[in-house]
Amino acid sequence: MSRQVQIQTNFSVGELDPLLRSRVDLQQYYNALQTANNVFIQPQGGIKRRDGLKYIAELPAAANPQNGVRLIPFEYSVNDSYMFAIVNQRVYIFKNNALITNINGSGNDYFAVSVLTSAVLSNLNFAQFGDTIIFAENDLQPLKIVRGGNDATWTASNITFSTTPLHAFTLSTSNPNATITPSATNGNITVTSNNSVFTADHVNQFINIISNFGRLKIIEYVSGTSVKCNVITTMFDTSGITVNNWELETGYEAAWSNSKGWPTSCTFHESRLYFGGAKSLTTNIWGSRVGDFFNFDVGEGLDDEALNAELTTDSLNSIQNVFSGRDLQIFTTGGEFYIPQSVNDPITPGNLMVKIATRNGIKPGVPVAGLDSGTIFIQRSGKSLNEMIFTDAELAYTTSTISLMSSHLLNDPIDIAMRRATSTEESDRLFIVNAGDGSLSVYSILRSQNVVAPSKFTTNGTFKAIGVDVDDTYTVINRNLQNLQATCTVTVSDYANIATGSTITLKKNDGTTVTFTSTTGTASTNQFKTETNNNTTAANLKTTIDGHSDFSATVSSAVVTVTRLDRGASNLTNVSSDATRLTTINFTGGQTSKYFVEVFDSSLHTDAAVYVSATTSTATAAHLPHTLVDILNDGNVEAQQTLNGSGVATLTRSTASNYEMGFPFIIDIKTMPVEPRLPSGSVKGFKKRIVQVNAEVFESKAMSINNQLVAFRQFGEDVLDSSVTAFTGQKQIGPLLGFDYEGSITISQSVPLALNILSLDYKVSLGQ
Repeated sequence: MSRQVQIQTNFSVGELDPLLRSRVDLQQYYNALQTANNVFIQPQGGIKRRDGLKYIAELPAAANPQNGVRLIPFEYSVNDSYMFAIVNQRVYIFKNNALITNINGSGNDYFAVSVLTSAVLSNLNFAQFGDTIIFAENDLQPLKIVRGGNDATWTASNITFSTTPLHAFTLSTSNPNATITPSATNGNITVTSNNSVFTADHVNQFINIISNFGRLKIIEYVSGTSVKCNVITTMFDTSGITVNNWELETGYEAAWSNSKGWPTSCTFHESRLYFGGAKSLTTNIWGSRVGDFFNFDVGEGLDDEALNAELTTDSLNSIQNVFSGRDLQIFTTGGEFYIPQSVNDPITPGNLMVKIATRNGIKPGVPVAGLDSGTIFIQRSGKSLNEMIFTDAELAYTTSTISLMSSHLLNDPIDIAMRRATSTEESDRLFIVNAGDGSLSVYSILRSQNVVAPSKFTTNGTFKAIGVDVDDTYTVINRNLQNLQATCTVTVSDYANIATGSTITLKKNDGTTVTFTSTTGTASTNQFKTETNNNTTAANLKTTIDGHSDFSATVSSAVVTVTRLDRGASNLTNVSSDATRLTTINFTGGQTSKYFVEVFDSSLHTDAAVYVSATTSTATAAHLPHTLVDILNDGNVEAQQTLNGSGVATLTRSTASNYEMGFPFIIDIKTMPVEPRLPSGSVKGFKKRIVQVNAEVFESKAMSINNQLVAFRQFGEDVLDSSVTAFTGQKQIGPLLGFDYEGSITISQSVPLALNILSLDYKVSLGQ
């Protein structure tokens, strides 16, 4: 047996994939954690308790948030930025962590937009410029929302395009038996025929002059012998063109329409509005005229005119996103593309070229996020987080897997958002919403140091959406509040044939049961007498159930309604031995699903939290009735309480200045299995015991190490009914007992206080 002193100076790898538990040959192993739940990894290498979540507002049930919700930022100016919470046909608008009310003087705290239905939210793309944000989804005619003169003035309308691009869905050509004569060789001209060959349906079709390669687009029908055209090329003269030297090319339709579908994605790039993909043209991309965002007329192919291209490869590349980065980037289900540009040259119809970068594919419905010069996206299967970045060494784009060492944290991702670092104490943070388990995967990224450190956030509920408004991170959380009492009914019929000893078994929230038994004699505890008629029998049953300490009951005719006094929605199944005459319905209710909009706040230590500056003997969180909460009274931890039906708690003493109250959340940190670097090799097969741990902490107030509480209050210095003084320095715990084959260190918190661990050094005893 020997003892070794080990030190983990940083945790900059974050939570490591369980598949790498045996990779003790990697340096990352020694800077990683088995579990990093509800902590941030700091750029300096430490681990810090995550920010609490401030309650902002509830999305009401009438808005149907359960059918889909999106958080989309809108930055109007340096001082005016907003977060849109979009649900079925409603847009809730937040500014400075508060809901804007009385939108457009309507008296509503939401902006009604009928076309933004739940059906389009999961694949909704957006692009913003100035006071306008544009939304695209292939079943939605492109929509714009425009900010008016103040925070509460907004308008929404479908985009009316001055010219939409055309596509030959059913191309056909003919040689009409006529001679045509153009009035000029360029611009908008009139074409006259000696026979009536034109119809109104020929608008947006093309005349091809074969003998000298002219091409005209019909823009207006005048008569059967006359149409107005836009000249696409000028390689012809104005002499009469005979029947054998021209064709009428038909079959062109608007690329986007209610019948063909609408664009899938959008972005602004170099003063053009780009649309990528459409319902009927999944591999096409279109760019507007420069500075004329709703005009997609290709004209004569001049530099400032509209452009379009199609991705033609040996695989299906359905466009899901377009992104304005170093170049215009195009993300498809089959690969990643870009339009190459030299440093000083913009994209024009003359130099438009689409090149493939990599062949990973993107997951439909999940946005992309820009990171420095790279772009982050979720791979098509949802199993990996990738970054596409241009490398000077190869003069090409490459894709690397950011989640190579942490793919276990991706569980059906549906939304992502990037928050930029605002100080040297934090890194860029990429938030990923996982539909599989309702968690957040959070990647702390410091690109200059090649640091990618993931952790996992959980809360009392499930994360549904994420969005970043400059430096405020908003989230929508579905919280299941066990704040109601479940009810059931028992219906009595054919009382005379209810056999003596028939039973009704009601289940409590904790899973235990209470049985009530019929009798024809004198009823004792938990018995009810069957007599006279159905109504009287039901009244007897009501009295018996109502007399039990776990239930209350009412009766109406032959129906008994039972209320379970314990609050909650577990174990709802009831059983009747005579389902015909004592018909028992299972308990229902007992749980309310609510959707809260909340924002991460570094000053808070709880979730769905309220912070109130006041001198008071009670604390109120009206949105959390009957809920178990953590309470901080002037920064001092009070015992957890279950709030009453109004969301009120009585404090043990009046506050001097403030209180915080909200859901507790769990801090769970666990190091990798200890693996001393010994000359003799690995010790994975040997038993180990962590004897003593020295934790270097910064401005921390509470923690437990291997289930032993670490003392932070300094007797003689701290007043016992005041908040704990933040401590910086080393905390020691030990001796610790117990050998095992892992030798890991666990760190947890049972109270909502600050925690910031910089490093761990520890003594480990090696056995046989």
